[in-house]
Amino acid sequence: MLQAENWFKEKIKDLISIQYQAIGGHLDGTMMGGDEQAGTYKFPIIGRLQAVKLTGAIQPVQAGSAEMDIVSVSPEDFEASTYIRTQDIYKMGPNAQSSLAQLLTMAIRRKRDEIKIDALHTFTSATATQDIGGTAVTIDPLHLAKGRMQIAATGADDFSLGTVFCPLMEAWMEQLCQYKEWADADYKGPADLPWAQQNRERAKTVRGVHYFTMPDEMFRSDDGGTSYITHMYAKSAVGAETPWNKEAPQFVQQFQMEGSPWLGKVGVGGAALGIQRKGVKKLRFKAQTDLERIAILTESVS
Repeated sequence: MLQAENWFKEKIKDLISIQYQAIGGHLDGTMMGGDEQAGTYKFPIIGRLQAVKLTGAIQPVQAGSAEMDIVSVSPEDFEASTYIRTQDIYKMGPNAQSSLAQLLTMAIRRKRDEIKIDALHTFTSATATQDIGGTAVTIDPLHLAKGRMQIAATGADDFSLGTVFCPLMEAWMEQLCQYKEWADADYKGPADLPWAQQNRERAKTVRGVHYFTMPDEMFRSDDGGTSYITHMYAKSAVGAETPWNKEAPQFVQQFQMEGSPWLGKVGVGGAALGIQRKGVKKLRFKAQTDLERIAILTESVS
């Protein structure tokens, strides 16, 4: 096992490094972490304390009640695997090996995103349609501004609590860039996120909300593809944990199988859940295959 695995890694180690930074994991770092306890992750929902005026009297402290709820979730485990025939593995050049590693790595990084996307959809499933938008609504900066406004009004996007994120389909981002305020906007969010360095040109920060694109397959439609759903959420409103993550493919020879093929595996354990609904907006916009021209308002001069 060690001989084949080391041989494999040695030939593509540089390519593997690039793949891990560039493929999948779009939602890594955009949700709040939890506290691990006996294999379960717990996330606090803090209450509210009110300051009281001092009377000047010598009397017991007027203490408030620090209310706090706890929501918890248990991680689930996933793996992706593939067989390689013994007679093929030693024929593979760097490009073929890179493609094989890419397939395995992409599968597990997509699963990390899917865990978080599933949690968002489950959290907002009680809303039959959407908070903002509609099945025939073309995405517009005003719709996103409304979402930002409603989240900000709750205090959920306060800088001390986290940041607000919103993934977008590629067509939606292009449509938004028809507006000058979007076309001129740069990404100004956390630098440690997966897409913050390599894909800054595909991300925008507008009024404190960080927008970034993901592949179309990561978005859900419940009406046959007429419209798609995404979410705008404060980092403190959704929790996610990845207790273990094995992206680097490991290859083990299977002597019990005919021809003794090699089995490549990657895996991940993860969990996510919604914490505070007021910090999550469910957005629905129509599917777009073409861009729509934005009308420019003019004023006649008499």
